[in-house]
Amino acid sequence: MSDSIRDAQSSRAAAEMFLLTLADEGPNVNRQLSPLWASRDEFQRTLEQPGLQGTLEDIVMHDHENLVPTFDGAPTLKSSHHSSGNPTPALSANNKKSKYERSQYTSRAITILDDISKSVEACSANLQRDAQLPDALEHARKRIAQLHRKLDKVKRKTPSILEEKERIRRRLLDLNAQLNEMQKERTTSGNNSPLLYDSSHHFEPLVDNQDPPAQIATFIGVVSAVMIGAGRRMAEFILKTMPIMLRSAFEISSIEIDMQQQHILDQIPSTLNTALSKFNLSSKTVTYAVCPACHCTYPPAFPLDPNKPEYPSVCNNFPNLGSDLCGIPLLESDADDGGNPVPIKTFVSHKTVYL
Repeated sequence: MSDSIRDAQSSRAAAEMFLLTLADEGPNVNRQLSPLWASRDEFQRTLEQPGLQGTLEDIVMHDHENLVPTFDGAPTLKSSHHSSGNPTPALSANNKKSKYERSQYTSRAITILDDISKSVEACSANLQRDAQLPDALEHARKRIAQLHRKLDKVKRKTPSILEEKERIRRRLLDLNAQLNEMQKERTTSGNNSPLLYDSSHHFEPLVDNQDPPAQIATFIGVVSAVMIGAGRRMAEFILKTMPIMLRSAFEISSIEIDMQQQHILDQIPSTLNTALSKFNLSSKTVTYAVCPACHCTYPPAFPLDPNKPEYPSVCNNFPNLGSDLCGIPLLESDADDGGNPVPIKTFVSHKTVYL
């Protein structure tokens, strides 16, 4: 073997031993410093010498090609081992993404989007079923606009949320395009096509279309006026208190109420006349105005509109023989009815009572 070959092998063995020394962390990895970042003195003080000597003594110079793995090129940091003393690497984008996806805000946004998606499909089903009704297209258009506003309120920007929002938005656009096509067909057909009119409300009480909590609340308001004899103020106070009570119950189980719960609250009427109409009692009952002082009753009159009863503005009763005229106001303006005068106190009587 020539001197040049022997020198080359010796140099290569020295380089490989140097790499082994850097890569070797000894038997106790958790207690020693990193050989790449610590000084030589610190590394030697924490290194267990017998383990290192035994490792180096096992290397035979003349047989190093069979024992030492071949290293092509210069050593890099990636080829060495890092101990626990190295700096902690930054979180990757995937870890941050999974953290945002697991957030409670993301879960809440997903729940809201699920409710919106169900409402979109329900709107589509109702449109297919009631397409021939006069107001079906207008109701569907208003519902789509409402769902668009609810969708815009979801501000979470995780990839899954953005993807679901885009899917729902495309579904709403498709539904709106379907509405435009139906409107176009209805316009071109003119007055020759038959007009369907939904008369089911004459035979089926509207209360059947309400959810059970709204049915119970409406029933309590009607019973308080028709059977218990509560005045209009008291009956409407009960009706307006029911949504507050239900909202408080809904908020116990969740921070925010969902769309279905809000839909239940919207079904509860706020006026006595609306509650009576849910049971088809508007045409079967007579609402009298009652004087708050002497309790004299006054039947309604319909001089102009059969749907708008009129009553005397003040009580013209003489409570006792020889007493003065009562003169107590019977009416007040109703803010929910555009300021129209309504009785302060009412008595609701069913027509069949006198038959």
